[in-house]
Amino acid sequence: MDETTVLEARLADMATALAHLEERVATLEQGQRRSVASALEVETPDVARVPEGAKRLLDVTLIGRSLIVLGGGYLLRAITDLHVVPDVAGVAAGLALAVVLIALADRAAARGASASSLFHATTALTIAYPLVIEMVGRFHLIGAEAGATLILGLGTALIVVARRRQSAGLAWLAVLATLAAVVVLVIQTFSLVAGIVASVLVAAESAAIGRALGQRFLVWPAAIVADLLVLLLMPRALWGRSPIEPWTAVATGVGLFVLFDVGAMARALRARAATTGPEIVQSSIAYLVGFLPAAALAARLDGAGVFGALALTLGATGTVVALRGFGPSAPGWRIGLGFWTSLWLAVFLAALAVLLRGPALGLAALAPAGALLAVARRQKRGLAEVQALAALVV
Repeated sequence: MDETTVLEARLADMATALAHLEERVATLEQGQRRSVASALEVETPDVARVPEGAKRLLDVTLIGRSLIVLGGGYLLRAITDLHVVPDVAGVAAGLALAVVLIALADRAAARGASASSLFHATTALTIAYPLVIEMVGRFHLIGAEAGATLILGLGTALIVVARRRQSAGLAWLAVLATLAAVVVLVIQTFSLVAGIVASVLVAAESAAIGRALGQRFLVWPAAIVADLLVLLLMPRALWGRSPIEPWTAVATGVGLFVLFDVGAMARALRARAATTGPEIVQSSIAYLVGFLPAAALAARLDGAGVFGALALTLGATGTVVALRGFGPSAPGWRIGLGFWTSLWLAVFLAALAVLLRGPALGLAALAPAGALLAVARRQKRGLAEVQALAALVV
């Protein structure tokens, strides 16, 4: 075999070896691609789980931020206690900090950062409400009425933020925290009227925002607090053991009744909706703990005739509106007609009891029942006819 043949044989062997190498390299590259793809597939769930860890970190960050802000608030209090700054300046700085935090809660809610917004709002009320109570009880900078006004103002500001940003969490926080502050203020100062006015106004605000946000039970905490405070006030006023003026107690009881009862009936008529069970319960409670004791107290006072005349007008107007508004085309009209005509008839009779005594009262009481019977027959309202007949018999 000559050298040329040997060289050709070696070249053939090298070509074969190179082909094998190319096959191995191709195989290795395909395997590497599969490994990379598999690794990416495995890592994808980890990427999806990152936000949960980020959320946990965010929660810790929000807690830490709130603690730092609260520390700043307590630093202001310590500086004020040490008389480094005047009491007025320290208190004003604390309230200004709370207002800034409510503004930050609004901005956070606008960005969709609901957790951050709630933390800002909670921190604001945690600083502001104890500070207002100390302004009344400890520093004696303002009275109970001014303190209740400040509490109501801060709570209203947060309720406005909740309404603008459609945040049910902020709404519940504002209502519950404001009511708690009002109760503490009443316990500390024994100012029932200030507490009643504040809780009644909170009830009005919570009823409005509750309808806007679909939170039907938001009004109940405020209604319960208002009922309990009026229940504490009116018996003391009737027994002559209340330090407030009798006519102030009368106005408070009537105000509770007007807010809940007139407001509930107006809502049902305006929205053409049925009167709900909770509204019937609360309206009845407001009549029993608010209007009825107020009428009994007014009967003993000079000027009872004016109260009686106004109450007669209220009862007659309410009855006429109920008869005209709750027709067969209205949802739940039988329940609405039956309840509201009965309630306003009861108001009318209580007003007569303020004006008249003895047999004259019995004879005069026949007039509203007879008028209701005549109107019910004219409008063919069988349920109202039954009510009128029952009132005549009684």
